[in-house]
Amino acid sequence: MVFDVLIHTGAEHPNLVWVLLPAFITFVLGIGVGVFATRQRSESESATEAQAQSETVRPDQ
Repeated sequence: MVFDVLIHTGAEHPNLVWVLLPAFITFVLGIGVGVFATRQRSESESATEAQAQSETVRPDQ
C-alpha cells in the first residue's frame, strides 16, 4: 500500500526534476495570474469609483 502511494506521488520517478520543475513553474504562474487579476480588479474598481464621483460632481445641465 505504501509503495503504491510513493509511485503515485512521483517519488519513484527516475528523474524527479522533471516532476518537480513543472509543478514549481505551474505554482509560480498561478501566483502570478492571481496577483495580475487582483491588480486588474483594483484598477477597475478605482476607475468605476472615479467615474461615479465625477458624475455626482457634474453640475445640472
